[in-house]
Amino acid sequence: MSDYKKILLDPTTAYKVPNDVVKDKSLSKEQKIEILRRWAYDAHELEV
Repeated sequence: MSDYKKILLDPTTAYKVPNDVVKDKSLSKEQKIEILRRWAYDAHELEV
């Protein structure tokens, strides 16, 4: 499994806050969006 796919499963394993994703120059814009959407989804699920 690639690092990117591992990060998608749990973004908090690689980043402390969402802004760290935005600052990561190794990711494409599309990858950043996908990671941030996943992070938001996970956060929403924890609230329910």
